[in-house]
Amino acid sequence: SPAHIQLFKKNIECHNVRFSNNNANSFLAIDGKASDSPNDSLVATLNNLEIQYIMSLVNWNVVRFGGKASGRTVINNVLGGGVPDIRANLFVEDLSVQEGHLGDANITAHWDKEVEGISVDGRMVDQYTVPDGLTGREKNVTGITTVNGWISPAKNDMALHVNTHNTNAGFIHGFLGGVFKEVSGYVTGPVSIIGPLNNVNIVGDAVPNMNLRLRATNVPYHIEGDTLHMRPYLFDFQNISIYDRFGHRSTINGQVTHRNMKNFAYHFQADLHELLAYDEKEFNSDKFLATVFTDGSLTIDGSDGHPLYVNASVTPTRGSVFAYDAATPDAITGNSFIEFRDRDSLLTINPQFLERRLAEVPVAKDSLSIVKEAKKNYASDIFINFDINLTPACEVKLRMDNLEDGYMRTFGNAQIIAKWYNKGSFQMFGNYNINSGSYRLYLQDIIFRDLALQSGSMVEFNGNPFDANIHLICHHTINSVPLSDLTSTTAFSQNNKVKVICILDITGKLGNMDFKFNMDLPNVNEETRQLVRSMINSEEEMNTQMIYLLGLGRFYPNEYARANGNGNSGQAMNSLLSSTLSGQINQMLTNMIGRDSNWNFGSSLTTGEKGWDDLDVEGILEGRLLDERLLINGAFGYRDNAMTNRSSFIGDFEVKWRMDQKGNLYIKAYNQTNDRYFTKATLNTQGIGLAWRRDFESIRRRMRQKKEKANNR
Repeated sequence: SPAHIQLFKKNIECHNVRFSNNNANSFLAIDGKASDSPNDSLVATLNNLEIQYIMSLVNWNVVRFGGKASGRTVINNVLGGGVPDIRANLFVEDLSVQEGHLGDANITAHWDKEVEGISVDGRMVDQYTVPDGLTGREKNVTGITTVNGWISPAKNDMALHVNTHNTNAGFIHGFLGGVFKEVSGYVTGPVSIIGPLNNVNIVGDAVPNMNLRLRATNVPYHIEGDTLHMRPYLFDFQNISIYDRFGHRSTINGQVTHRNMKNFAYHFQADLHELLAYDEKEFNSDKFLATVFTDGSLTIDGSDGHPLYVNASVTPTRGSVFAYDAATPDAITGNSFIEFRDRDSLLTINPQFLERRLAEVPVAKDSLSIVKEAKKNYASDIFINFDINLTPACEVKLRMDNLEDGYMRTFGNAQIIAKWYNKGSFQMFGNYNINSGSYRLYLQDIIFRDLALQSGSMVEFNGNPFDANIHLICHHTINSVPLSDLTSTTAFSQNNKVKVICILDITGKLGNMDFKFNMDLPNVNEETRQLVRSMINSEEEMNTQMIYLLGLGRFYPNEYARANGNGNSGQAMNSLLSSTLSGQINQMLTNMIGRDSNWNFGSSLTTGEKGWDDLDVEGILEGRLLDERLLINGAFGYRDNAMTNRSSFIGDFEVKWRMDQKGNLYIKAYNQTNDRYFTKATLNTQGIGLAWRRDFESIRRRMRQKKEKANNR
């Protein structure tokens, strides 16, 4: 039926007056009579009415409330000269403040003559689940929030006193949304909402137990146990402990200021101690992945409607990994770099939590999707400046083959300056000097060889990271190779073998690399070395020999040798079988110890002229211990020579102890087998010494740098 309102001189009568938002089950109905008689009353009935709709009717949006209200409000003596009598009893389903859910609320209110306004009492109960930021386990939480106080439109003032106990912390997102997102957890402590109505403040001291995700990097953190101080126009963070999901603790200080709950400004400073700073589990659309734990400092500055600035001066610590997929030649998109999650080796700490969180929240997107979403939903600009002190504690990887373990692993030093803009490009500047590393080279996806990366290799960044200039030198040592395969003459004895170092030289740009093979014979005289080079005198011949050496462990006979019957197919078959067997043993060892272990074990089986009766057996080990300070490399085995009817033990090892963080000063001890081509047994050389290394472009420039450093003291 239609609404009916009658206006008289001293009273107003309402019948079937309804306000709704186009929903038959959501309305405000007013019936009754307003007059100067205390016996007349107006009754307002609410049924599932959105509180946002009520706030819009009274034009009050300083604090954003939500929920569906039901109940009755009775008003007496509205038009009389006395004190009006207002009584309300309401139930609000899923009450929220600043988009943070507080639970179902029972609220009573009445007119208070002293404050010339409405006194309010309420109780909210919320049962919800929240993931523990440290263990990852979901836990059930019961939040109880009580409120009492008053609101006086006549005095333009208010004072609501709120006692929180495990209250859902989602409402804090409304105040910190410029820096953090996905705020969850709970808070406990007294909080007051005070006026005037046109300049509302929240004051109090609350103890948070919260999970929140840094907007600039999408990395989740946890806050627990410390006190958040809320003062007029200010949220104060004093020595707040912040944890990553692996339990690493750092300290954050900062302030969030506001005016009337608007125009928020942010300033945070964090002291980082092995804190997870970036975390990308899989290669994103930019071909990057990274897991970076850092020491150092971080500042965040910004305000609503203005750019957000992040400045970081950090040193990546143990467990940090940065990887680029160089196997796919796609170019970088330029503006979609940041978005990191964890690598597989770190999933073992908390796999269920990670899998569950990745399923619940949209963090499985790659960086390109995240940045596109950021451009759509986050209007402000984000500028991130990095000052990175890279040490051997951080592993830098290049994916060279589209295989699970087709990585080049490197460890080195660098001072890198990097800049990222969410609506622009990512740039890097600095030289990455490589101390050590390895690369597993696959041949036709069947046979693989582990190549060591030579110290002194370098990557030079000068802007776009994919335009970086690279010079990488990899080598693989084969301890027993018969030179007789190269010729059918008597220049080389069939029973003597030499050590051959296969060299892979990689140059060019990071996004467009050039590969070149070379070799070295360290234990032969110059005459023999020149004779071998005369037989391998072209790039094509060198490539052929390298593939044959890496694949079969012996030289490929040249045309003259093959014509005179020196291309023994039986020897080649034995070498292929021994190489394949070595590869399978190495694969099994890798699967047993894990691909990201600090230890690496391998094997090498090489047959000679007499096949399996002339066998070289070698075991290879590499270890990186004590925060990458202790480096161990070794090769152990024996040589069984049917012509001499004797076996020779092979025992090569090298131990390095880094005496400083950058690895420029170290102690080295070694034992080396002097396996010369004319001997029938092995000889050994041992040594120990102190080594110091410094990279510089010229002596003059180095001396000038030392002089400038001395003058600045």
